[in-house]
Parts: sequence; structure tokens; C-alpha cells
Amino acid sequence: MTNNVLFVTWDGPEVNYLESLFVPIFEQLKLYGYEFHVLQFGWGDSERQSKARKACEEKGIPYRHVRIMRRPSIALGSALTILLSKRTLLCAIKDWEIDVLMPRATLPAWGVERANNKLCLPVVFDSDGLPIDEKIEFEGLTVSGFAHRLLRDIELRSLISSNAVMVRSNDAASILRERAGALTDHSKFFVVGNGRDSNLFKPDHEGGDEDLKISLGLDPDAATLVYVGSLGGKYRFDQVLSYFQRVRRLRSDAQLLVVTPSPDFAIEAIRDIPESDSRHCVVVSVAGDEVPRYLSLADLGLVFIEPSYSMRAVAPVKLGEYLLCGLPVVATVKNIGDSKSVIDPGFGFSIIEANESSFNEAAEWFDNLLESGRLPLARSNARLAGIKYFSMEAVLAEYRSCLDFALSGGSRV
Repeated sequence: MTNNVLFVTWDGPEVNYLESLFVPIFEQLKLYGYEFHVLQFGWGDSERQSKARKACEEKGIPYRHVRIMRRPSIALGSALTILLSKRTLLCAIKDWEIDVLMPRATLPAWGVERANNKLCLPVVFDSDGLPIDEKIEFEGLTVSGFAHRLLRDIELRSLISSNAVMVRSNDAASILRERAGALTDHSKFFVVGNGRDSNLFKPDHEGGDEDLKISLGLDPDAATLVYVGSLGGKYRFDQVLSYFQRVRRLRSDAQLLVVTPSPDFAIEAIRDIPESDSRHCVVVSVAGDEVPRYLSLADLGLVFIEPSYSMRAVAPVKLGEYLLCGLPVVATVKNIGDSKSVIDPGFGFSIIEANESSFNEAAEWFDNLLESGRLPLARSNARLAGIKYFSMEAVLAEYRSCLDFALSGGSRV
């Protein structure tokens, strides 16, 4: 029996989570009787929209796009977009014969709530972390303002009324259970990881593409650190550069590869460090399916995120990519989802407090890893952890449990 799922998401032009993260998962869930359909709210240009559509349709996933209004203001435009989206949602539900609704984050949940008022279809609420708290901490949302009160009310109704709730960490499950209240069935909260295809993100036992490394201006024989992903805000690229400089004090040939959709930001930040260090930094922007090839050039993956209340609910995608590719890691772990329980000394260094002392210790740890000849073992251990926590197989089981629970009326298999 096939169940048709409508995934409703709200994405800005700077992210590609739909194509890189969700589409591969949705494609695999077809094997278990779940046919996904995507309704994406966005305000990117036509090229950005075309990429999302192409990624979905290449995998046989029907796709529709709704443009988010940005006037008279971003907040009012967003609210108007949702208020006017009911017919669009109902048409998608009817045309695609939808059985389950899956809104991702708060505003899509509001739209689904309005459209589903009379239909009463099962709903899986993908809370996508703690997005309202993240807006307060990193985007300036005012706690006393109307927008905050509206979003909190939507979140609460979604937590209570949804048949199942997806979260990305155990802390997120605890926080949202408490917000939902004692009368809400706590068994409907599911911790679901951010999975990657372990056949795509895998170690390159040949040591990477030496010609590519040379073409980028990297020394094929020097220790290479890599940072992948967005920059700014919660992503502390300044700490990435600070740590890199400490590594270079111990290994003068160390080099940094930055793979990011925001190359201008990275280049500007690199200009602020000494030229002796900055000339050993390379910045590139590549398509998502090219990322594993670039990770194969590195010896260490970096994850530096600002610890905060909202970050307790995240599962850094880059951490899974590094580990699946067999990269040891240095990562901040305090209040960063379940990272602390994932990273083991056999393949990683966990930074509890981001300060000079811990950065020095982490630099010495990496230097010792290279000097002792333990890098191959650390790579093997990293791969095993990647498979355990971030592989597609592990994530599919979690998705299936959540979807099965919602359709069954509330019973865990």
C-alpha cells in the first residue's frame, strides 16, 4: 500500500536543504510505500527555483512552488503568503491524493493547519529544531512583539494537534514535550537524524584527487583542514580561522580548505588574519554533489557553532558528512544537539568552551594524531560513527517509525 505525503517547506534562496538533504531521503522512502510530494514556499530567483524543481522531478517527486511575498514588510508579507495559501494547499492535497501532511517548521505548520481544518488528515510536524528561539538569538526577533506571540501560538497548537512530531536531538524532544504540556502524548515525539548517502559520502582510500588539490593551490603532502557550509551568525567562521592559526603554529605547512555557498564572506574574513596564514587558505563554492570529492582532500573536518539554547535542537549536517567520509573532527559540542554523545576521542576532539586554552589543546590533539601515525585508525573510527548516526539507513528507520506512528493513530511499532 502506498501513502502519499505532502512535504511543505519554507526556504530562503541561500539554502539547498530540500535538494541536498530531503530529496535523497524521500527517494529512498518510496521503497517503503511512502510517495513524497513537495510544496515549497520560497523567495529565491527563478534559477534557484528551477534547481529545486529539477532535483525533485529527477527523483520522481512532484513539486510545486509558492512565492513568498516580501512586501509591505518581510513579516507581513510572510503572514499574507500563508493566509492566501489555503487554496494552493487544498489543490495540492486533492491533485496528489495526499494521505499525510508534513509541514517543516512554524509557518508551513500554520498553512497546513488552516487547510486541514475540515479534512483532518494525519499530520507529522517537523519542528526543524527550535526555529523561533533561533530567530530570537540570531535574527533579532523581539520577545515582546506580536510576531513572536503569533509564532509561539502556532508552535503550541502544532505540537498538541499533530499526530507525530519530528525533532533533531534528545534535548529538542524534552523541550518541546514540556511546551506541549502534560496532557500531550509524549510518545509521539521522534528524534530523526539528518542522513546522508553513505555510498556518496565515503572515504577515498586513494587519498583524494591529487590533481584537484594541486589545481586549487593546495600542497598534496601537507595537512589539510576543511570547513564546509554556511558562514556567519551561529556559524563561527572566526573560530575556524582562530583554530587554524593555532594548528599552523605546530605545523607550518597546514592549510585550510573552505567549501561554502558564501565565498565572499569567507574571503573577506580571511583578509583579517596574518598574510602568512591567509595564503594557506583556499575558498571554493561547489554543487552539493561535489562536496564528497572535496572532503576527500582533507585530513580534519571543523564544526564551530555558537552554543545557545536553540542550538540544543540541531544536528549539524556537516558533522555527518565529515564522519561518513572518514574525517576526524574538531567540534564545539556544548549545547549543540547530540554532538557530545556522537564524538569520541578515537576520532574527534570535543570543545566544551571555545577559548584559547581549548583551541591549543585541540591543535595539539590533531598534531599528535598525525605524528603518532594514528590518522588511519581515526579515519576508520570516524566512518563507523558516521554509519551509526548519520547514514541513510539509520535515518530511514527513524522516518518510517514516525510516519507509521502517525498513520496508525498513535502506536509505536
